[in-house]
Amino acid sequence: MILDWQKIDSMPPEEIENIRIECIKELQTMEATHQIIKDDYLHTAREIQLLEIKKSDSRIALGKSSCNIKQKKSDIELLVAKFWQNKR
Repeated sequence: MILDWQKIDSMPPEEIENIRIECIKELQTMEATHQIIKDDYLHTAREIQLLEIKKSDSRIALGKSSCNIKQKKSDIELLVAKFWQNKR
């Protein structure tokens, strides 16, 4: 509701009270909507935080996996070298 203050100045007290009550109802609706938006924001922020933790854990696991693969390839190369060394 947009208030026309010039009209309000000439209104009787009962009409002003009705407008005040309407404004209070609008305020309550706005506050309820604000709380819903705030709750959604906090929920999303929490989800993002959990995803960041999961991302970090995955990055660590990926590094370990990569290291394990390099080590296994190195072991295989050494085994091939030992095989040919002992075959002579």
